[in-house]
Amino acid sequence: MYRITLPLVVLASPLLLLLTSGCPGGGGGGSTPIASCGNGEINGFEMCDGEAFARGRACDAYGLANGDVQCNVNCTLNFATCSYQDYCTANDLYNDGNCDPCDALGGVRDPDCAVVCAGDGTCADTYEPLVDAYTCRRLGLVDPDCGLCGNRILDGNELCDGTAYDPNAYKCEAFGYYGGQIRCRPDCGPDFSTCLVSDCGDGQVDGFEECDGTNFGGHTCADYAGVAGTLSCTQDCKVDASACVAPGCNNGVIEAGSEDCEGENLGGATCESLGYLTGTLSCNDACHFDETQCVAPGCKNGIKEDSEDCEFDGATPNLQGATCESLGFVADVGEVQCSPDTCKFDTSSCKAPGCGNGVKETGEDCEGSEQTQCSAIGFDSGTAVCSDCKWIKNNCVGGCGNGKKEINEKCDGADLAGQSCLTQGYGEGTLSCKSDCTFNTTQCSAPVITCGNGKLEPTELCDGTKILGGITCEDFGLGSGTVSCSNKCLPDFSGCTGDPDFCWANGLNGNGLCEPCAGWGGESDIDCGCSGGDVCEGYWLPLSGYGDTCELATGARDPDCAQYCGDGNIQAFNDGNGGQIPVEPCDGNSFLPDWSSCQAFGFTSGTLKCDNTCHLDFSGCH
Repeated sequence: MYRITLPLVVLASPLLLLLTSGCPGGGGGGSTPIASCGNGEINGFEMCDGEAFARGRACDAYGLANGDVQCNVNCTLNFATCSYQDYCTANDLYNDGNCDPCDALGGVRDPDCAVVCAGDGTCADTYEPLVDAYTCRRLGLVDPDCGLCGNRILDGNELCDGTAYDPNAYKCEAFGYYGGQIRCRPDCGPDFSTCLVSDCGDGQVDGFEECDGTNFGGHTCADYAGVAGTLSCTQDCKVDASACVAPGCNNGVIEAGSEDCEGENLGGATCESLGYLTGTLSCNDACHFDETQCVAPGCKNGIKEDSEDCEFDGATPNLQGATCESLGFVADVGEVQCSPDTCKFDTSSCKAPGCGNGVKETGEDCEGSEQTQCSAIGFDSGTAVCSDCKWIKNNCVGGCGNGKKEINEKCDGADLAGQSCLTQGYGEGTLSCKSDCTFNTTQCSAPVITCGNGKLEPTELCDGTKILGGITCEDFGLGSGTVSCSNKCLPDFSGCTGDPDFCWANGLNGNGLCEPCAGWGGESDIDCGCSGGDVCEGYWLPLSGYGDTCELATGARDPDCAQYCGDGNIQAFNDGNGGQIPVEPCDGNSFLPDWSSCQAFGFTSGTLKCDNTCHLDFSGCH
């Protein structure tokens, strides 16, 4: 085994080994520096670090037969898996005249230590890297022949003493570190705690590293005089800028500030993006735009722009098919031109439409001061004159359009013969006359149906003395007599000679359905609960004025009936005699067959509607 003696710092030897579990014994021995152990590299006196071994992993390399040496977490060797574990016996170190740390290498205390570490005129206390301590002092032995540690003088076999050391040999780099300054421990052994270890490969740029993996500390090719490209990092964490692109035209990279383009790479630029109308942009040999094939906007460039009406193909104007007529002027009069200065239409020879332009147009009867015989325009006699391009027909006789209601005409112009919306069976509004001398009622509102005005109006069964035909005492099996009209415009059978109670006479009171018996001259129907309970009691009946029987009898619709409204289907239930009784007259766009038009309720025209409560809406009827 070799030992380190001054002035040497490290003598590499195949026999140097680290302890399996630190440094037992005295002498102030310590473990390897925390800063280096665990970085996967051999630093200081480490014989292993993770998967790195100074002399390999085979046990036979240490004279310990078969197996592999292991590395402890404190970077010391572990011989536990070797087939032979006493290192000193295997390497004949007992009784060799040197004090060896056999007790720390799988054996027992070396008997040489008791002899050579005593006063014999020779300093035997040497620094042993295997245990990071002096061989004698680690056993508590003091060789009087050695120098005194702590006197700041290098003597004996000391590596250092305070600030005394060989500056040329005693440095971090000599022990596998990247830099720093070795210190001296109180036992005159080396202190590597301030040495710089390499952690190249951890992805962090620190120490003397220029890069680490893909981490370049924020640097790019631009920091290495490149305009593009990708940096790479060597295994020793040095920057490799060989893939960076040098500046200059035709290097494939558009350099901002000095170049517009590179070959066919225009950087997305086009003639249009440079303010031209169209064309083909290219790149010249100086890496600047060649705009000679771009077309600038403006009149007479051969391209019609949005701000132009027309263009020129050379000297020939292109009107895009425009004519005086297509531009809103009178047809077949004048010709459109294209202004060579503005590319706008010149319509000075076109004739604007309108009465008084001397051209008879569609919709005009005449122009200027023309006159014509009334017989030429559909009348019997007289002369018509032109005013505002229309024939004045006041002097015409015998025909529609002269402003006078004549035989076979309902009206003529403003002459309505005293008629109004009301006289025509409508509500409020303005009655007018059509060109065929018939009434125009489109501005009239729906008829106002008023119960009590003595008029039998649509949807009313009776009003005053007016009773809808077919409603008589005889027709309803109530004998003879006269049916009268209630103040709700519903028939009242109390004047019949038979049982005046219509419901009792027809078996309706107590039949399980709610009828408006009180409105027909009898007593209230005992069936009219109409307050919910999962049974729809109200139904729609013509004899009740095309209304819901619950609403007429109690003033409110049965909520069990209302639940059917809104599904778009007409709901009905059996009446017990094989018939269907309608719960609602309409729902959405669905109507009962007999109640699907305005005419079914006495109106002459219009469109029947259904409101959102499934009631009939007559507002569109006339």
